[in-house]
Amino acid sequence: MSSLQSGMGSYLVSLVIFTAIYAIFGLGLNLQWGFTGLINFGHVAFMTVGAYATVLLTVQGVPLVLAALMGAVLAAVLGLLIGFSTLRLREDYLAIVTIGVSEVIRLIALNEEWLTKGAFGIQRFALPLENFRPTLFSRLVMIALLTAIAAIAYWQLWQWGRQRREKQSGIPWFRDWPLLLTGVCAALGLWLYGVCAISLYNFADNPPRNGLMLVSVIVLALVFWRLEVVGEIALGSSFEVNPRR
Repeated sequence: MSSLQSGMGSYLVSLVIFTAIYAIFGLGLNLQWGFTGLINFGHVAFMTVGAYATVLLTVQGVPLVLAALMGAVLAAVLGLLIGFSTLRLREDYLAIVTIGVSEVIRLIALNEEWLTKGAFGIQRFALPLENFRPTLFSRLVMIALLTAIAAIAYWQLWQWGRQRREKQSGIPWFRDWPLLLTGVCAALGLWLYGVCAISLYNFADNPPRNGLMLVSVIVLALVFWRLEVVGEIALGSSFEVNPRR
């Protein structure tokens, strides 16, 4: 029974990792589509270039932090090249060009097996905190960080549910669906938080996986926070009135 619970816990922690990574990807899309209105299908190409560059550099012995920064720079360079070449394109034309770029990157990743190992992918590369062996105090600090992020997420979820509830009209019992959805998400989130907290306490059971989970969640929280700030600035500037006029 304990092995089954351990296997389920490992699966859920891995699920949290994938969810956090794709959530960061989704926030990047929201930055382009939501704030600028540009239909860009090349976002996956930037993610692919950054990920492969980071992994290939770590395999060659480059420290993970430096490799991640270099991967981000290469992805940004690709974005700049596409941006300069499509500066005057809008709507469908921009979407067509970015789809073509994504397809080129996909074909390179699948066919250049000498570099990317093809569909099999690159195995056994460095992961964050894989060599970290925390003390009891360090594990409690990591759990505290996770708890703070979870508390902020619950606050944001409650705010969303309350605001959506105030905007609803029609059948009285049907108007409460945002609060019901909030309750379901809160219960599921509490379960996942418990699994992740236990995994951090038992960090030595699988340091690469548990470390990647913590780093992914922290990066997701930071990206979301900064995009919230950008959104508030953009919203404020759109309603700004020049007193000299």
